[in-house]
Amino acid sequence: MSKVRESNEEELNYLKEKYEKLLIENPSSAAFVFLAEILIKRSQFDRATDILVEGLRRNPDNVTAKFLLGKIHLDRGMISQAKKEMGEVLQSAPDNVAAGKILIQIYRDEGEPHKALGIAQSISFYIPGDDELKLVIEELEREISLTEEIESTDESGSVGDQDGEESFPNLLQAEIYTETMADLYMSQGFYADAARVYEKLLERDRTNDYLERKLKRAKAYLLSEKAGFMGKK
Repeated sequence: MSKVRESNEEELNYLKEKYEKLLIENPSSAAFVFLAEILIKRSQFDRATDILVEGLRRNPDNVTAKFLLGKIHLDRGMISQAKKEMGEVLQSAPDNVAAGKILIQIYRDEGEPHKALGIAQSISFYIPGDDELKLVIEELEREISLTEEIESTDESGSVGDQDGEESFPNLLQAEIYTETMADLYMSQGFYADAARVYEKLLERDRTNDYLERKLKRAKAYLLSEKAGFMGKK
């Protein structure tokens, strides 16, 4: 172990003991947040979760604690719990951009572009120069517009195969391979087509872990659908 790492460990131990002592003396102290952060740095997520839950019981309005708890849930794949905590963070602190961006991605993954767009537009007020967020807003607006156009076409019945098959998946024939299109397929329940688009995108960018996760999700939904556990949306 290097001297720098030893020094860091000693400092963390000192702070951990300090905050634990403060909590013993005053269980309602906000020191629980700092203790949880130390535990998270040490990957002691179970203990950190317990500390945060107990701390929030005594300090229910602590926004930082809710964010930390939501982040732990997110990293563990507990999406509904993460969404709940981040939603409460944003409700109490509308300028919490980090929580907003997490919620945007959750809603995009769940096929809820309208909710994602609403949050994106809200937090853009606090970071007007964020080019990445501007791009997200543009993508969401295009996705919503395309969805509405497709739904309008389906209702009018003006476009479709002679055999009566759904026309939406046939957009693949035009070789439209964008992440927005793949996300749209997911939101409409066309998991096989979504997987195909994600695979095409990964051929161009094989190191994109985010797209890889989306592909795995699409394949998981497809398997569940084939097994009869779920139907199309």
